[in-house]
Order: sequence, then structure tokens, then C-alpha cells
Amino acid sequence: MKKQITYPRKAYCVDNGFINAASFKFSDDAGRLLENTVHSEIKRKGTECYYWKGKKECDFILKKNAVRGAIQVTYSMKDGATLKREIEGAA
Repeated sequence: MKKQITYPRKAYCVDNGFINAASFKFSDDAGRLLENTVHSEIKRKGTECYYWKGKKECDFILKKNAVRGAIQVTYSMKDGATLKREIEGAA
């Protein structure tokens, strides 16, 4: 539990409309909005989810009594480096 408290955290908003209304936009940031939407859907279904970052990063670790899966969210995988990073993060 002590380690979990010290891990980096990600903040999510209940609605992407709030993000769009309250933020200064310098880029489209479609990937972040997509990740926020996925988080909202996971929570709506009542599943616990956690962010994990070690040597690699995983956007969502799903837990319901035990770890049930991992989800990586990306807007585009056209770039080979992005594809590799996203696959390694969920492994």
C-alpha cells in the first residue's frame, strides 16, 4: 500500500466537455480525450482501474477481485515507435 501511494497518478475528468471548456488548447490532444473517455466507461461499468508505470507504462490495469486485464489507449499507431511502446506497456 505504501508503494502504491507514492506511484505517479493521472487525473481524469467526468466529462470531456469540461476539459474542452476549461483548458487552453495548444494542440488537438485527441489521445488524451480518448483516454479520458475510456476511463469514464471503465468506471461506469463499476470496474476498478489503476495506472501503472515501471520501465514501461500501462494506461489501465483492470481489477475486479483480481487483475482482469490491461488496456492501452492510443489515438493513432501509424508510427512504428508508438505501436511498439503501446504493445510493450500492456505486456
